[in-house]
Amino acid sequence: MTKYFIILLVILTSCSGSDNIDVNDLEGYWEIYQVEKEGKIIKEYTISLNIDYFKIKDDTSGFKKKVAPQLDGSFLVSKAISDFKLKKSDDNSLHVIYNNKNFNADEVIKVLSKSNLELLNSEGLLFKYKRFEKFDLLNE
Repeated sequence: MTKYFIILLVILTSCSGSDNIDVNDLEGYWEIYQVEKEGKIIKEYTISLNIDYFKIKDDTSGFKKKVAPQLDGSFLVSKAISDFKLKKSDDNSLHVIYNNKNFNADEVIKVLSKSNLELLNSEGLLFKYKRFEKFDLLNE
């Protein structure tokens, strides 16, 4: 019994919290594909006309911009920029905190890998992203 408890404890501590998250994986282009609330799909996106671009300045801050992919592989970049701070909370979760003129939000990173991102906002909406891959239809 004790052996199983120790194995379970090791599994739980290795899988929980933000210690496993490399904030540098957040940098890049992310395409939203689904929004959920309480485990139910609220919206699915078959194609996204706007992509979120995250830039990490250091381990504690960065910014997000909206970009629109073009057929030639380039992007139209919005002028709006949303600066954020990265903060670990007492429960060891990692938060993306926006405190800008027109946008204030606190999102929790639930999943972050090289190919997947899940952000939970304060209204309980879970935004699911996949890494965006540029396309170049004009030069194919």
